[in-house]
Amino acid sequence: MIRRPKEPGPRAAFERLCSSAERSDADALVFADWLTEQGSSMGEFITLTRSGQTKAAHKLCERDRLKWLGRIGPFLEPHREEFVGGLPDFAVLPFGVKPELVLPHARATEWLMFRALRIDTRTTAPDAWLPLVTSPALRKLRRIDGLTHSLLAALIGKKSRVRSLEVTTDAIKAKEIEALTELKELRLRGARGAGASFDELLGMKRLTKLELANSINQVDWSFLEREHAIDDLTLYEWISSADWERDQRREKGLKLRFRGAPRFKTLEITLGGKFVRALPQQLLSLGPVPMQALQVIVIPARPFDEEERALVRRSLGPRAASLDLR
Repeated sequence: MIRRPKEPGPRAAFERLCSSAERSDADALVFADWLTEQGSSMGEFITLTRSGQTKAAHKLCERDRLKWLGRIGPFLEPHREEFVGGLPDFAVLPFGVKPELVLPHARATEWLMFRALRIDTRTTAPDAWLPLVTSPALRKLRRIDGLTHSLLAALIGKKSRVRSLEVTTDAIKAKEIEALTELKELRLRGARGAGASFDELLGMKRLTKLELANSINQVDWSFLEREHAIDDLTLYEWISSADWERDQRREKGLKLRFRGAPRFKTLEITLGGKFVRALPQQLLSLGPVPMQALQVIVIPARPFDEEERALVRRSLGPRAASLDLR
């Protein structure tokens, strides 16, 4: 378990490393030296990583990771961005972790080592995460998957700095989204019902990435002619909630991903397995999408055969500024 250093030099370095966007080598090495003096192998891990000795660093991390993360280590998912430059960076509480096991450690100081945190609350009782989401130790919370209205209200009340949300409720309001002043990425599952309209979402100045499920047949395509702040917009269709839970979107669904700001310039069309099998019908479903000003990339779940490739070129080639088949 890592404790905050008491000496002024290492403490100042630790504070900067926890809060700064840029983590300097000087601060990292001061902190590494202090950790080594305290008998923690994380000091050696930081030094190895910063000096480019990645194999040795990886082996050390595999051996001692749980010691470094202390009370919260057993709940966190190991992933490639957990440590960056040898320092704790992005903690992930994955789907399936039980809230009742984590909540006793909601105020653990180990959370402070990380600059960002993601919580997947998609459980049978997501509101059970409420004490953790509102804990002062989790002020760096950046992403929540499976957000409910209760959790959303708590985030707004605490003036959360969350930057990325996946929302399960279909009635999130535009004013609620705007109340989260640092929100940059938003993923909405299911029909939006009484929630924010597509035009309201696209018109938000702070959002840079937006994903909407079950939305392709509900869109007014004139948005492609307007300017916007969002430079990454993904629309899904024919995706059940179960498919989202199993993360099988590429196999099951049709995905349209528009990129570019202030106007979209590129369109990636991803076809799931069943869409490739019914290719003529699915190409017709893309008929309303104006592509004249777009560079279009088509990504099938499996490689096209020659007949399918020719069909796609005949159907989409004349409509797009350019066409790239993967």
